[in-house]
Amino acid sequence: MKNTKKYLAVLLAAVLLLACLPMTGLFVGAAEVEGCEEHTPGDWIVDIPATAVSEGSRHKECEVCGFVTQTEVIPVLGEPGLQDSLIALLEIIKNFAKLIVIIVIFFQQIKTLT
Repeated sequence: MKNTKKYLAVLLAAVLLLACLPMTGLFVGAAEVEGCEEHTPGDWIVDIPATAVSEGSRHKECEVCGFVTQTEVIPVLGEPGLQDSLIALLEIIKNFAKLIVIIVIFFQQIKTLT
C-alpha cells in the first residue's frame, strides 16, 4: 500500500510537469495539424506583459486550428523609475505567492497519498 501511494505521488508530479510543458515554448514551430493544411497566424497574444524591469512574451496562434506558430520576447519597457520599480516588485511578490500556493497544494496532495 505504501508503494502504491508513492507511485501515485510520482504520477501526480509527472502530470503537473507535463501540464507546464506548453509554457516552456519547446513545441513551437510549423507542424502538420489534422484539418489544417497551412497555418494562418492571428494577432499577437500577450502571455506575460513586459514591465520596467522584466521581459515579457507573446505568441501567435493559427486562426484555424489554434497551433502556436510563433513566439517572441517583449523587451523591457525603458528605464525604471521608482514607481515602476515598486510595481515590478509587487508583481514579483504576487507571482511568488502564487507559486507558494501551488507548492503547498502539491505537498498537501502528496501528504494525503502517504
